[in-house]
Amino acid sequence: MTRHTCQECGSSASSSEGWETPYGYFFCAHCWSRWQEGNDPNRSYAAWISKGGDADWGEHGQKGQDQDTAKRQRRRGPGPLSASYRGHQGGGTAVDVGSLPFSDGAQDGETLRGCACSDEDWDPTTWSWVPRSYSLDDLDNTDSCSLEYCDAHCHLDYVLLNEKYGLEWMHKKKLCSYWEDNGHCPHGDECDYAHGEAELARRTPLEASDLEAFAVRHKPPTLPARDVGGGCEALVAGGGNTPHWEPVPLPPMPHVQQRRGRKGPKLRCMITNCCEVEAIEDTYLLLQAAERLLQGSVYCTFGCHPHNYREYNDRYEERLLAALERCGDKVVAWGECGLDYHKNFYDLDDPGRHTMMLDVFTRQARLAVAKGLPLVVHSRDAEEDTLKVLREHVPADHPVHIHAYQGSPWMMWEVLNSMPNAVVGVSGTILFPTAQAVHEVARQCPLERLVLETDAPYLAGEPRAIPTLARKVAELKGGGVTFEQVLASTTANCERFYRIA
Repeated sequence: MTRHTCQECGSSASSSEGWETPYGYFFCAHCWSRWQEGNDPNRSYAAWISKGGDADWGEHGQKGQDQDTAKRQRRRGPGPLSASYRGHQGGGTAVDVGSLPFSDGAQDGETLRGCACSDEDWDPTTWSWVPRSYSLDDLDNTDSCSLEYCDAHCHLDYVLLNEKYGLEWMHKKKLCSYWEDNGHCPHGDECDYAHGEAELARRTPLEASDLEAFAVRHKPPTLPARDVGGGCEALVAGGGNTPHWEPVPLPPMPHVQQRRGRKGPKLRCMITNCCEVEAIEDTYLLLQAAERLLQGSVYCTFGCHPHNYREYNDRYEERLLAALERCGDKVVAWGECGLDYHKNFYDLDDPGRHTMMLDVFTRQARLAVAKGLPLVVHSRDAEEDTLKVLREHVPADHPVHIHAYQGSPWMMWEVLNSMPNAVVGVSGTILFPTAQAVHEVARQCPLERLVLETDAPYLAGEPRAIPTLARKVAELKGGGVTFEQVLASTTANCERFYRIA
């Protein structure tokens, strides 16, 4: 009989001794009842058993559960089950936008739950808000002011939108796939996605001033002015065809001098990923503002996220390519793109949809090669197909970043051994005690092939959590590996991979 590991307490239990969610998480009967009965006694394990174990529970029933588990295992590949977290985007995320208790926005003097300034995080293993287990200011009081860090993958626009509006800004921004396919949705009015074009909400644009508070918290070290060559066109000054850049003095900002006087590692660079066309204008604006507020330490990528694979077509690609040209040397890679068989699990039952996922990934991989850009890959529960695309369409020496990796060491070693310029990204999931697969990847991945990333705001609140991740990596590696070594190596790896240094 199949045995599973409980996502909350870590105990081993058979399929008949617990419950597996439609998203692949298993909970023993004790843990499921303990935290579900507090919300709805009718959803306890005992109540489910009393209903016969499957009626009215769909895939929660034993037969559906076993079939679902078997299909997931086949599609993951030969590696062990990865520690996965359901979410809206990213390589596995700690926030499910469709299920969180939305905030209506912070009132005066209040802090939005889950944002970078909050003292709470969303814990997917208990499905509740919990006190943040780490402090983003921990390292300000250490003698490490000479150290710098890079965030190899984040979504800066989402960080700032969450901080400004809470999670509700995402509501109704995408069409509901249930509604598109069937003309109706089982979630009804509670669905977070739009049921028709008339319900689609316009994305709220950012303003340059939205970056100011973030810049105070992430003040980089004083760096020499860099010639950005063909960087953002709005930053190009002077006449003729010779582009150049002149630093703009920072405006007066509160607490900047205090931040400069703090100890602790300083931001060297961050890579913000634009992986939907709706984010292009915000990405461009942030690159401009970062030249002034963050000394040019923000770079970007463009691509189509695998969650949006249905939207990818010639026009979508043209808009991304136009944005790439517009931002010039500030663009350092193509992506993130790839395969997500966890989020798009049920689409795999449609051969046409599965083929479309593979085609969209393949098309973008070829484009990255043709453009000479590093490729940022999102792979979740899709190890064999991801490797197949990389082997068939990407030269072995092409730089590939397997971002926020949560899969098996088997795939990691397949990539590292066959692609000498590839790197593996470890994200904020390393801080979750249940993320055993991520811990094993961090232990085994050679330090010279490792980059650190937050995937903010999904897997850590914001880029300044990177030093905290470095401490965890050093702890997991042991053997005399220090926090300083991890931070210095991953910073150098990121700059070398993205050709920033």
